[in-house]
Amino acid sequence: MNRSFLVKYKELLGDEFDLFIDSLKKQKEKFVRINCARNINYLEELDYLNVEYQLDNNFKNVAKVIDDEFVLSNTIAFKTGGFYIQNPSSLIPVKFLLEHIDVDEPIILDMAASPGGKTTALSEYLGRKGLIIANEPSKKRLKNLQFNIEKYGAWNVATVSYDGRYLHKFCESVFDAVLLDAPCSNENKIFRDKTVLNSWDEDLVKKLSKLQKELVDSAIKVLKKGGILIYSTCTFSPEENEDVVKYVLDKYDVELLDLNKNNFCKGLSGDAFIDERVVRVFPHHEHLSGYDGFFVAGFKKKYGDEVCAKVSRSNVSINNTFQMDNSYCLYESNGYLFLSSKFLIDGLRYEKSGIRFGKLIGKEIEYSTQCCWEFGSKTGLQGLEVDYESAMIFLKGNDLVIDKEIENKKGLLFFKKLPIGMFKNINGKLKNKIDRYFIRGLI
Repeated sequence: MNRSFLVKYKELLGDEFDLFIDSLKKQKEKFVRINCARNINYLEELDYLNVEYQLDNNFKNVAKVIDDEFVLSNTIAFKTGGFYIQNPSSLIPVKFLLEHIDVDEPIILDMAASPGGKTTALSEYLGRKGLIIANEPSKKRLKNLQFNIEKYGAWNVATVSYDGRYLHKFCESVFDAVLLDAPCSNENKIFRDKTVLNSWDEDLVKKLSKLQKELVDSAIKVLKKGGILIYSTCTFSPEENEDVVKYVLDKYDVELLDLNKNNFCKGLSGDAFIDERVVRVFPHHEHLSGYDGFFVAGFKKKYGDEVCAKVSRSNVSINNTFQMDNSYCLYESNGYLFLSSKFLIDGLRYEKSGIRFGKLIGKEIEYSTQCCWEFGSKTGLQGLEVDYESAMIFLKGNDLVIDKEIENKKGLLFFKKLPIGMFKNINGKLKNKIDRYFIRGLI
């Protein structure tokens, strides 16, 4: 037990202290965010398996799974990018960001993006419109981010890898909105993660507060005039939360948005102007039962110029079996086709843009696994429905032998309406065409 942590929060929370500590020790509840960009009822799988769940009151595409023993990662929906295992607290900053921008095709920066829960949620809620730049300075964490972008079909996302403190040197005054879910002391996990418990001290909090202020400095500078910054952490320390808000208000000409509107717990700074506008989620408060601890604040930039930094991109000309609106770009690289936003920002060094769409074989497209998951029957591939056991076998990378006669040489496997992956029919044997990149991540 970290005594200094207990002393600090006993002083801050008073009579609520015991409830607060007990809530941090409880087993986490299970929530999934359902991929709403695909218009597929992934909950149909839980219904089939007789797994009890409850839809969340605040997010229509979030469900709490009641069965403590059920393994969510061992579902078709999770393996194919239909479920993202995510506590709804972490969607609150995404919700606030989207509520405060009024741009049809926004340019958004997710400043500290890995592993991609908020990035992919933004992409889904936007209906894949606009452009999301997802930044991750760690090359190791960048791999996780890019895997999830592909798996969840977030094709309007482009990734970059910069130290977020210096991003303004490459793209000043260009973003409609910035989401900064800042690196923090992770106090919400302090009794569930020994690393967090053993590493926590006031020096760490001060060090992280300094980093957070440096990141916020850059975040303010990359915004257009009128742009929105949503700042969040999953920690409780006022030094990493309200103190950062006060720092921004003292240094910049910004409006502190009233995100709270008396719907959430208030701040702990003692400054009523700040405390009444910021959002605190405490896990011991019943009206958000099961939600993790979280802090969110929002700012609107009042000054600066808008820099036109969009670069439109041209589509390659191919014979495609299904049509999309004009919000995308299909480009070719090394024989592969990639689906991405129709524009990028000039001046940035990109790690990746969009998702793999497929590859050209002669004049035909062999669709990628992620394309099959994202578009399903829209690909025009012949659909073949199999039972649940066969679908799970196929997702492990195995071929299937079936007793049905299939005329088409290739098609798309389904369990009910859930797309599983592409197959090639070779004398009645369904050869598995799921990309090995995903098989390694699925098992």
